[in-house]
Amino acid sequence: MSNLTGCWRYQQVELHLQGGQTLHDNYDCVETYNLGHMTSECRYHNGIYRKSDFSYAATGDKTILITPVAVPNSKEPPHPPTEVTYEVSHDWLIKSVTPSSTSGDPAKIPRQIVTVLDRAENKISNERDSESSDCHPRGPSQWDNFSFPKSSLKLSAPDQFIPLNAGFEKDQGLANAISGNFLVGVYVMRGSAISTGPDVSKIDRLVIVTEDSKQGTIRVGANEFQAFKKRLKNEIGTKNVSCEDSKRICFHSKVQPSSSDSSQSKYVVSEFLNINGRVAIVASAVNDSDAYKAKLLANQTADMFAKQMEIDNP
Repeated sequence: MSNLTGCWRYQQVELHLQGGQTLHDNYDCVETYNLGHMTSECRYHNGIYRKSDFSYAATGDKTILITPVAVPNSKEPPHPPTEVTYEVSHDWLIKSVTPSSTSGDPAKIPRQIVTVLDRAENKISNERDSESSDCHPRGPSQWDNFSFPKSSLKLSAPDQFIPLNAGFEKDQGLANAISGNFLVGVYVMRGSAISTGPDVSKIDRLVIVTEDSKQGTIRVGANEFQAFKKRLKNEIGTKNVSCEDSKRICFHSKVQPSSSDSSQSKYVVSEFLNINGRVAIVASAVNDSDAYKAKLLANQTADMFAKQMEIDNP
């Protein structure tokens, strides 16, 4: 049980519903385990912050019983102890819980909740961030106005790009581009022309960075990423591959302009990266009257953001 010790950051929550559907979500949470005491800190989508203390004890080889620590004068009834099955693999902690109550609408009630956490540590100084100020929820961000689940991957955007301004929260084009994945960030080039629609398809220089939520609890190693790339080639087509190595693959496409704006050329480059066992997706879209320039800028921007992702997530 000693391999549980330390700080762990949420990276994915899978809700397996009784009706057979699986929902993918994520929360801004960390958990710290140390000598039978566990602390959970979370900041949820609605901005609510909660810190809770638990005790835990082994009940089997890979099972622990987690019991809430009583809060004096609390008006909430105490939650019952919960048995958790867990596995530590590399720097991942995978927890599985069967909810005590499974009655109700099968379409909404989970029969199993699986949480994937990444060991949180300062990889430069090799100090676990349970010993530093980083072992806390990351807190408010510029993406709070978007309802999409957020990725725990970090990204500090290049200086020439800024976060997409408010007003695009319900844009269907953006929702289609994110496609159920975890949001890392949405950026536009400083000075880009932005329509008043709002309509992300009309932005001159747009970058959408997400994390592939569909990988689930599978840590993507070299063999898994090779299989992932092969599957993408079958789906998208090998003729659209514009870059490939052991940790990435890129696809490019030219989007036909609308009849009302036939003077513009639009290129989209999507770069898939293996970041410490997770798949990040950098989608760079450029609208320009010069087709060659649009293609060149789309490729350069995707590469710029991909390299920054690797720097920010060592």
